[in-house]
Amino acid sequence: MFAKQRDEHATGSATSLHFFPNQEVGINSDTNTVSKATRHCLEVVVDNWTSKHDEKSWRKIRQEIHKTFLSASCLNKSFLEERKNKHLKTSSKYHGLNLKLARRHFKKLVKTEYVWIEVEAAVLRLLPLLDKNPVGVESLRIYLLLNELLHVIQKYRKQQRSRLPERVATAVTSLSRESLKVLGEWWASLSSSTMERFVSVWRQALCLILSDEDAPRRDGVRNLLQVLQYMYNVNSRVSESRRLPESDFYVMIDQTFLLTELQIWRLKSKHRVRKFQSDLTQKLNRHLVCKNSE
Repeated sequence: MFAKQRDEHATGSATSLHFFPNQEVGINSDTNTVSKATRHCLEVVVDNWTSKHDEKSWRKIRQEIHKTFLSASCLNKSFLEERKNKHLKTSSKYHGLNLKLARRHFKKLVKTEYVWIEVEAAVLRLLPLLDKNPVGVESLRIYLLLNELLHVIQKYRKQQRSRLPERVATAVTSLSRESLKVLGEWWASLSSSTMERFVSVWRQALCLILSDEDAPRRDGVRNLLQVLQYMYNVNSRVSESRRLPESDFYVMIDQTFLLTELQIWRLKSKHRVRKFQSDLTQKLNRHLVCKNSE
């Protein structure tokens, strides 16, 4: 059952959809019981979304999907690490998420075509609305969840597109310095396997774009490179035993693309030189005119 609640931390004025069991949860309820019931209900909800539906029930489910994925707060609360109440220890050093749980549910959503279309549309609408300097660190959990979502997409969807990774990268690079610092601490706290998975997401997204000789030259590519650079910087600070090899950050680029970029750079350089020469000539001419008129 969905329980609709107005969430002050949700993006915009959207009503958050939280996953609660049918019975009412009291303030003094046993936390472990609530945790198990909530997780079970989330499982049921995702299974319901990915089942076959008639047109009427699908319209309702489509609305539920958009309400859920248009609320960063709702997503953040859906995948908390509730074993031993670890999520209550969330800080600038610890994210409090159960990433394995998120990955399992994202897999179901991504592998169901008609559901994934709606999820992607909702996430693309959410991204430009995210707070660049959120008050609480809890709001930054969405960026780890999005990284897991991108990983699942790359692993289970045959047709790869660069739009969503580019938009997520834009959202990350738009964060304030303080928020990026917290995100960096969280990255540094990840296991080597999780960090490797996250790095692979950005590297693969870049390789997808730059393997094409007609690769687009837009800000999205620069933002993807910037996120990979952030993660490289974080990796260089962790202990040597947990540090990823530098080869994990290598990006394969099509040779034709590189040659084209070199030609463009040369043309721009020539243009700058000609402009400099033209400006210098004009200044010299003005100086000579002024001197002759004295």
